[in-house]
Amino acid sequence: MDIKLIALDLDGTLMLPDHITVSQRNKAALLKAHENGVKIVISTGRTLSVIERVIKQIPFIDYVMYSDGAAVYDVKNGKVIYEKLIDYKTTKEIIDYLNTTEVYYNLYLEGSIATQEGRLRYYYNHGLPQEFIDDYMNNTTVHKNLLDEIYGKSTELIVGFFNTENDYKKSREFINSYSDRLYITSALKNEFEMTNIEATKGKTMDYLCKKLGILPLEVLAVGDSLNDIPMLEFAGVSVAMENGDSKIKDISDYVTASNARDGVAAAIEKFVL
Repeated sequence: MDIKLIALDLDGTLMLPDHITVSQRNKAALLKAHENGVKIVISTGRTLSVIERVIKQIPFIDYVMYSDGAAVYDVKNGKVIYEKLIDYKTTKEIIDYLNTTEVYYNLYLEGSIATQEGRLRYYYNHGLPQEFIDDYMNNTTVHKNLLDEIYGKSTELIVGFFNTENDYKKSREFINSYSDRLYITSALKNEFEMTNIEATKGKTMDYLCKKLGILPLEVLAVGDSLNDIPMLEFAGVSVAMENGDSKIKDISDYVTASNARDGVAAAIEKFVL
């Protein structure tokens, strides 16, 4: 069956290792597929404010599923068409707890990033390019009292970063206690991500495909991290990056080249073009 939709993770997948650049070969493969009528969907843990650079490089993309599937942005029409968010009460419970730890955290809401004043001292860069980190920090608003600032608002995603084994053990038990209400995953080994339990890359992809009249068998999905699992399980053709987590490779139909070697283009050339 022909592929009608390509769903791509960003970091570790479409983006080069600098997390900023889409290679020329990846651009060319995506453009050719799009010209052949294939829908192009970005599916990322990022929120909208840190996707602008990507959209400028591939302006022909159709949709962005952001914050791990918490929302969908229609690029052509410039509007959000779908949201599944975490209610304020639940967000407050989690932030009240995290404020007792040495975990750096931030919230994604309304397409932007917010954090609490004083938390930055707990952030340690675990090997990400500094230009990418600077971009994130420049797009993060620091609030003197975060919970007052977001009072009554729903949240796309709660993300936190562990620095020590003690942080991990103490906080993970608390975080996992929400697994009946929230979807909990990660994109990095020292990190956790929490969304509405209905907000996964797989469930949101199901919504989008039904809206577009596209079957799961007509979807090619490419990813590298644990938060990509629902999307890869949904797709008719699932592709893992060579640089991806071993669990991703185990559940995927095919392993392509790394993000440093245009693995996305290689997969599109093989399965679509």
